[in-house]
Amino acid sequence: MIRISKIRLPVSRWFFIATGVIYFIQWFPTAGLFLMMLGAIIWPILLINLGFTGIAFEVFIKRVHWIWLVLPLLWFGGYFAFALKDHLIVSALQGELKQHNTLIRIPFDPGLDALVMDNNKDASNLISDYRLPVVFTKLANSDANDFNAVRLADQSVCNVLRHNSIFRKAGIFTGSLGSRPKNGSYPTIDNRLCVIWLPEKPTGNVINVHRSSSDQTFQKLDIK
Repeated sequence: MIRISKIRLPVSRWFFIATGVIYFIQWFPTAGLFLMMLGAIIWPILLINLGFTGIAFEVFIKRVHWIWLVLPLLWFGGYFAFALKDHLIVSALQGELKQHNTLIRIPFDPGLDALVMDNNKDASNLISDYRLPVVFTKLANSDANDFNAVRLADQSVCNVLRHNSIFRKAGIFTGSLGSRPKNGSYPTIDNRLCVIWLPEKPTGNVINVHRSSSDQTFQKLDIK
């Protein structure tokens, strides 16, 4: 049987004490503002993890009794369990969305149909991902006839437009075309093609695409 009186306290407990002191000091506006400027918002995370890591190290070098190892095991083990649970839920949600999307088929002919998005970013992403020749945008609260076109163009065309202030005054701008990163890879820039933003009304069959968001729960995980 372990007698509490003979259990040596870990030196690493001072990391937790420091966390409490920092938290207390931040209740005072002047001191709290100064600490925030020094990045104190991340200090508790670092100090707590250092504290549990230090306890494990002290157990390893046999400075403290092995019973203290329960604390870092509960902390890091619990964190890993919760993280794994969230990853499994996200993976299940992605699989469900993928299966749902395979059932959706919307006829679209780039030569006859005109996609109209709510913002330039979504339009640029479609151009980048699918190399569509043009995607239109109509921003909220704009005039009924106020449209922009996001067009795919050769880099040589963008070079001419980019260095001429007349085009900028006419509301014509250029941008780089790249691939969005997947699986943690870095984005790449296409040196042959570019994107042009210019005032232009859509013609043909107009397909309006609107982005919406809502707070939902999937297997007790909050998603947006």
